[in-house]
Amino acid sequence: MFDGRLQSYTISANDQLLASPDYRPLIVAYRNGAPVQLSDVASVVDDAENVKQAAWMNQTPAVIVNIQRQPGANIIEVVDRVKKLLPTLKSTLPAAIEVQILTDRTTTIRASVATSSSRSC
Repeated sequence: MFDGRLQSYTISANDQLLASPDYRPLIVAYRNGAPVQLSDVASVVDDAENVKQAAWMNQTPAVIVNIQRQPGANIIEVVDRVKKLLPTLKSTLPAAIEVQILTDRTTTIRASVATSSSRSC
């Protein structure tokens, strides 16, 4: 039951839906066997871009991609696959663009696994 209070939600997408009209037909529930679309229960609007947010590396504007593993995924396998794809990514970018790995948490994970393995032998 609607109690008169306004609520706000943010829905993030993985680049498949690009503008608010794309979200309107999303089915968010079923009532009495009929689909309820997002536009049926909400005002779907494009919001203002945050122009004050930026990424920098070594005093240079940057695009930073943070890759996180999904539950149940093998982090070492995920990182190895991403690293294998980096040359392909680099080949699609202008030559002046650098592709670098800022941090790699698998370094310590690999060391821990190697230490554990050598102790158990």
